[in-house]
Amino acid sequence: MQMFSPPTVKAWQWLKKRWSQLSLWWCKWWFSLLCFSVGGWEIHHKASIDWPAAAVFLAGGIPFLLPLLAQYIDSWKVAGVEGKMKEDRSGKTQTADEPIFPKLSLNASRIIRTLWHFQKQRFGEDTPERWGLGLNILTPDYIDFARGRSELADLKYGFCDSRGFIFLRNEGITYCKEHREAIDKAGPFYTNFS
Repeated sequence: MQMFSPPTVKAWQWLKKRWSQLSLWWCKWWFSLLCFSVGGWEIHHKASIDWPAAAVFLAGGIPFLLPLLAQYIDSWKVAGVEGKMKEDRSGKTQTADEPIFPKLSLNASRIIRTLWHFQKQRFGEDTPERWGLGLNILTPDYIDFARGRSELADLKYGFCDSRGFIFLRNEGITYCKEHREAIDKAGPFYTNFS
């Protein structure tokens, strides 16, 4: 006699496999939500800002702020304590021979290289299906990605969906075909997907 239905078993297996990731995520965001709520409630109901409420409110923003600050701060010195970020935080720096294609910035070039590579691999060149690329907002190079994504959308080479993914438009496919040799030689930039 089967006690659990197959979907329940699959859900349980999925949960067991990802329990540590989910618990860390839950702790991080639960703490932030709690601090934002308590600090915001204190500030709202008192109609004045006192230091404990402001400190609690700011503590809730730490998980949001740290990845953004890491984009702009390379080193620091506070009260005699010095620190320096790793030289290459994202593992993705421009090499001397990395191409920048006509009409595109480095960020847009990186995105179009990746889109073209996986579009051909997954769906082919002349199909209506499109392969999409999106990065988590907490990814170290998200800001560069967002700039390149906006540029491609402005040039009508790509379009963005509501999730923040970018897909090649027909104009983008045409652009890639015109610059096929250089794009294929450079290969995809974003390759680690989870």
